[in-house]
Amino acid sequence: MDFTATGHYEIEARLAKPIYSEADDPVGGEEVSRVELDVTPRSELVLAKRCEALAGQVEAFASYESAAQAALALSHVADPVALPYLRRVLLAKKLVEPIAIEGLEKIASADAVQALSLGLKIEYNDTAVLSRAALLRIESQTPDPTIKKEITRILSDADKTTT
Repeated sequence: MDFTATGHYEIEARLAKPIYSEADDPVGGEEVSRVELDVTPRSELVLAKRCEALAGQVEAFASYESAAQAALALSHVADPVALPYLRRVLLAKKLVEPIAIEGLEKIASADAVQALSLGLKIEYNDTAVLSRAALLRIESQTPDPTIKKEITRILSDADKTTT
């Protein structure tokens, strides 16, 4: 969800259809999950601290699950302050590179493009292929001609080094 306005939010979620057991008995689906949250004005310091903590969790790599959860949370920080932390996660070789790539693609700034260009050189966990695909999507969707030109240059240079 995209919370563009500050304020108090209450979210309810329930399954559209019940869950059935192997014996075709309904076992769930009536429950309602509720969560409340307060969206406060943007604070670069608070965001940076949270991003640092999430990148640190990825780098600590207690388990893939904890690293992936931290990387996913970080990828949802659609703010330029997240860039250096997403870059760290991209380069960490902790199996969560695809998640970092998605986060960088969401930001889609010139700095995000530069971070994704680093992924083109990583032949690990399909990072190069996924980085290229993200760059191509940014190139096709951005209205910024400078970013389009930079992506064209980056991909051209990458093609020259691989042939």
